[in-house]
Amino acid sequence: VVWVSGEPETPSAPGHYAFVSGSDSGALALWHAGKKRPVRSEHHCPGRPILSLATPSHPSDTIVSGSDDGWVRVWRVHTEPGNHALEPINALPVPGSINALAINEDLLVVAVSGEPRNGRWTVCSDIKPTVLVFRRQS
Repeated sequence: VVWVSGEPETPSAPGHYAFVSGSDSGALALWHAGKKRPVRSEHHCPGRPILSLATPSHPSDTIVSGSDDGWVRVWRVHTEPGNHALEPINALPVPGSINALAINEDLLVVAVSGEPRNGRWTVCSDIKPTVLVFRRQS
C-alpha cells in the first residue's frame, strides 16, 4: 500500500467501495477499493497527527476527524466518478487530544484527554479526560 505521507493511522469507511484514512502527518486520504493510491488527499491540520476518524454506521457521505489542534472537523466525502473530494463543512472547538469519535444520525460523541492515546508525546495537564456529546443541528 502506498500512502500520501506518514503512516495511515485511523481508517474509516464512508461507503461500500471507498474509505478514508488519517495519517501521523495530518493528511486525510480518500481511497477507492480498486486503486493502489489515494484518489484524493486533504490536510486536516498540517504537522499534527490525525488521532481519530468516525463515520455513521450506515453508508454516508459524512466523516468526522480529530487531532490535538483543538478542533473536530466534519467533512463531506464525494465518491462520484471524476469527482473525488473531501470537503470541509464544519469545525467544532474542542481543546485537548481528540482520542476517539463516534457519530450517528443525531449525536457526535468525542473522547478528549490531555495527551494522545498512543503515547505521551504532548501532555496538557490542564485538560482532564472527558466525553463530550454534541447534538446534531437540524
